[in-house]
Amino acid sequence: MKKIIGLLVFILISTLIFAQNYDLMTSLTMEVAGKAGVAVPVKGFVINKGFNSVTSFDLNYQVDDNQIFTANISSVNIPQNGKWYFTHPTNFTPTNTNGFHKIKCWASNLNGNPDQKPSNDADSFFFFVNYGITGSKNVLLESVVSVKDGESTDAYAKIDEMLNTYPKTLVPVNYQTWGEMATLDFIEINNDFKPATSSGLIDRTFWKEYNEIAVPRYDWSTRIAERLSSKTPVNISFQEIKYNPSTSAAEITAKFEFVDAMGGDIRATCLLTEDWVTGSKEDYQQANNYDAMMGHPFFNRGNPVYPMFFHFTARMFNSGIWGDWIDLKEPGFRKVSKDTVIIKQFSKRVIPDNWNRHQMYAIVFVCYWDENIARRQVLNVIKAKLTTTSIEETNPADQISMIYPNPVENTGIITFSTSQTTDIQLSIFDVMGRNVLAKTEGSFAPGEHHVSFDASNLSKGSYLAVLEFNGQKHTVKFIK
Repeated sequence: MKKIIGLLVFILISTLIFAQNYDLMTSLTMEVAGKAGVAVPVKGFVINKGFNSVTSFDLNYQVDDNQIFTANISSVNIPQNGKWYFTHPTNFTPTNTNGFHKIKCWASNLNGNPDQKPSNDADSFFFFVNYGITGSKNVLLESVVSVKDGESTDAYAKIDEMLNTYPKTLVPVNYQTWGEMATLDFIEINNDFKPATSSGLIDRTFWKEYNEIAVPRYDWSTRIAERLSSKTPVNISFQEIKYNPSTSAAEITAKFEFVDAMGGDIRATCLLTEDWVTGSKEDYQQANNYDAMMGHPFFNRGNPVYPMFFHFTARMFNSGIWGDWIDLKEPGFRKVSKDTVIIKQFSKRVIPDNWNRHQMYAIVFVCYWDENIARRQVLNVIKAKLTTTSIEETNPADQISMIYPNPVENTGIITFSTSQTTDIQLSIFDVMGRNVLAKTEGSFAPGEHHVSFDASNLSKGSYLAVLEFNGQKHTVKFIK
């Protein structure tokens, strides 16, 4: 017993001797690029890793190992493991156009005492100085959802609301983390950024208001607007975006046009998504916390919602999940000069047979990467539908030609062609995936035909018409 007590006393004394009473870690969250001559606030946060609360300290930053700018911070109370956000009173003004400045920041003089673990005090990175030119900005919204989480239905509804507000500039993605639609890649993204299903990632930008990357749904619109007003140095377009039936692979090539210079670890990511995903298993039955909430889009839809159609569903990456270096000729940390054009072909990944390639999209985005998660951000993003090569259609006559009138009033007419005698099944779905109309049209001989449907009872909004014949589903969108 005496030996045990002696050991405990020794451990206690050792802890008191070797513990750091004063230890502040610094992390910079300021902009990573800016124009010469335009002042940049030096922002970040400190975390108290010591045992004692910190009520005053000196906040220091240095540019290119030259002059140190020091500000005394007082009237604070940062407890153990507490975090405190700062903006240094002296701004940093870059001067070296098309070059880098090294920014280093650290805390000292904690309650009048030295930091007892200086090895983890400072944070530094290389700030890039550009020309202040911006391209056409789009915003990436990544939502982590689960068929087992009833809050996900509100995320789906909120995404539709955001698309109505930002129809041409917002690119949404849903990462499923349970069941057949989930992958280890999506779970890794969730584990790294830690968004709940009540939140989402907007351009993977750090927001000090939430102390994290994730943004709660009620604030999505404001943060999307903020990111749309931010500058982007790069425009993105597709050079090739197709499904090749001979290899069953998606072949995607993108063009990156840098309207401004940019520096750092710049990466490009390619992601395939699918709309109208559904199935008969439990994996596709969506829990719904809003079944009894009158006025909600998922009111009276059931709990779980079944059948359920999942949109913007992430399927797989045609790149590394954290992106590939935008130019393999110059990997890693680099500088991209103004007016540089980079053509990048992404990996050719095979699309499984049970995915609907006619409802698949490619998303390509450019990221600024940093080991410090608070400095990562999406610079720009685009999305387009996967097309098919000429050899893919074994029966090129099997297609929908048009739907008219569009907008549909009381009666809609769909023109289609078939290469062989076939039965036709018509289904119409609203934006929430509800099957609002279904009818069998009978048999049609080879040639061009028309089918009509009664739209008088449909509410105003967007719809998807699905004609199923010859073993395939053909789709066309319309509005009422």
